[in-house]
Amino acid sequence: MQKNPVISYYRDMDAYDRALKLLSMREHTEKELRKKLSDKGYQKAEIDEAVGKLIAEGSLSEKRFAEAYIRSRLRKSPEGKEMLRLRLREKGTPADIAAEALNEAWENEDYVKPLSQYAESLLRKKGESGTVAALLRKGFKNSEIKAALSLLDRDIGE
Repeated sequence: MQKNPVISYYRDMDAYDRALKLLSMREHTEKELRKKLSDKGYQKAEIDEAVGKLIAEGSLSEKRFAEAYIRSRLRKSPEGKEMLRLRLREKGTPADIAAEALNEAWENEDYVKPLSQYAESLLRKKGESGTVAALLRKGFKNSEIKAALSLLDRDIGE
């Protein structure tokens, strides 16, 4: 029986090359990358060396991960700032980097348009009070909900 050359290629990759392959698919936190490499059987010393090299060359960036994660979550299933902060911390993003990325997104009001689109779909299903309640449960503040609904020419309590 012949060996599959693709499987052999991946099996023979060193930790650095495997990490680059993972990073080519999406951004990762250092914690995620270390776990994935460890799960593939790489030794701690090899992982440390690979991660150090990736950070030094800028291929691994906690800030880039946080920004991409926030954009993705807001686009797919919007959540409030504190819920996103908790999710980033669970992923291993340092608190200061998570706070900086979230503050930037909220200062730029990056959440308003996706939240407005999400609210519009909820309004059709749940009505106004159900929509507001659902958005509050997702961690949005009344002022954020009001800003999103204003894009739809609606206001809380209309």
